[in-house]
Amino acid sequence: MQARPGRPALRRARPRQARCQRAEGHADLDATFSFNCANAAAAKYIDIGLFAAFKGTRQIDAQIASAQGQFKRQLKRPAGAQAAQPARLTWGK
Repeated sequence: MQARPGRPALRRARPRQARCQRAEGHADLDATFSFNCANAAAAKYIDIGLFAAFKGTRQIDAQIASAQGQFKRQLKRPAGAQAAQPARLTWGK
C-alpha cells in the first residue's frame, strides 16, 4: 500500500507496551504496536524510522498478523546514509 501525499495510509499507531533491559552493553526493547488501516487487506508494508530514531539499533525482529496471514521478518540496520531513511517492513505471500 502506498500513502498519498497529505493522506496517511494508516490512521494511527499506538504502542501498547514497552520494556527495556540492559545488561553488559546490550539492550533489548520489546514493544507491541497496533495499526488501524482503512483497507487492511491491501496493506503490504510499513516504513519504519526506528533506525534513525535510535542510533544503536542494529536489527528489528517483527511478528506480523495481517489479512494475508502471520509472518516473521527481520530488518537489519542499513549501512551509511541509508540508516537515516525509513526501513521498509514488508509482508505477504
